[in-house]
Amino acid sequence: MEDPGVFWREMGLRWQVAACSLLKTLGFTILRAQHRPLRNYASRPVLHKKPELDDYLWKYADYIVQKDGAVNLLEVKAKPYIPLKLGGQWHTFRDRDVSFTKKQKEAFPDATVPVLILLIHYCDKVRRRDLLKIDPVYYALVSFRDFQFMPNWESGSMPKDPEELMKRLRNGEASRLLRRVKRSDLSRLTL
Repeated sequence: MEDPGVFWREMGLRWQVAACSLLKTLGFTILRAQHRPLRNYASRPVLHKKPELDDYLWKYADYIVQKDGAVNLLEVKAKPYIPLKLGGQWHTFRDRDVSFTKKQKEAFPDATVPVLILLIHYCDKVRRRDLLKIDPVYYALVSFRDFQFMPNWESGSMPKDPEELMKRLRNGEASRLLRRVKRSDLSRLTL
């Protein structure tokens, strides 16, 4: 029996890489992806006024993207949801909380560019052998500034109910995105 925590961590990494295609579909140009080798930039946008946090964001942000001339940091947060059959009908229960690391909570609020969070919710009943049967999968793009934080909590609450924010990927699209993920890209993230 596989450890659900390990599986969810791996799914999060898979979604981080798979989001590349989704971001392009949403109209973003990818300037930097954490799973790709770091290039030397002759001139790169300043992401944070503190040099150590600027370096951190350039190295560890999931994506640095551009759309309509504006540069954004983009963090992918994938988490399972619970499908439950009640009264003969299927219902989807999605948690409003999204976890952030201490370093993210330090760097994101004062970043010099907007920080976007790409939320991806996938069914928690899926297992490694079922990756090609992952539908339905939902996503939303939310500004980090819209999250609400309680003192000393790692997670922030989404500004609205997930059902109001999320869009559904077309059937088969999630499987197609996950199939494109290369092991070499995942290994760069787990180092």
